[in-house]
Amino acid sequence: MSQRYFDKPPKIVTDRACAKGVLLSRNDKVLLLRKPNGAWDLPGGKLRAGESWLEGLSREVREESGLELDRPGWITGWLDSSDKAAPMLKGIFVSRLDCSAKKARISISKEHVDGAFFSTKKIDGLGLAAEYAKAISWAFEKVGA
Repeated sequence: MSQRYFDKPPKIVTDRACAKGVLLSRNDKVLLLRKPNGAWDLPGGKLRAGESWLEGLSREVREESGLELDRPGWITGWLDSSDKAAPMLKGIFVSRLDCSAKKARISISKEHVDGAFFSTKKIDGLGLAAEYAKAISWAFEKVGA
């Protein structure tokens, strides 16, 4: 990974910004959502004009999973230039959910076909983007799990 990582949320000066969340259950499992193409992803998405990082993340997580965030904390971010259209500013946050993975009530949006909680051991075999896998590792370091 050759990206330059941000230690704190940068000011949003572009209309191409995306916030993603590492959502941890009480029993330290991570929520992932599956896209129609089969790829697993962190919940979250593109910010709307004028939204802050946390406003956009909270809205996206609610829309995609039906879950509410509890005091999300910044993990990392980077300028992703892999999209040929224009670079995307990405921010990753961590939030603890007030439930175990088994008791979480996930309401999957039409953007996704499935959602599930995974242990870190199972995440390794899912083909998750390397940046997201690293962010999950950093999230566990941050919360002391």
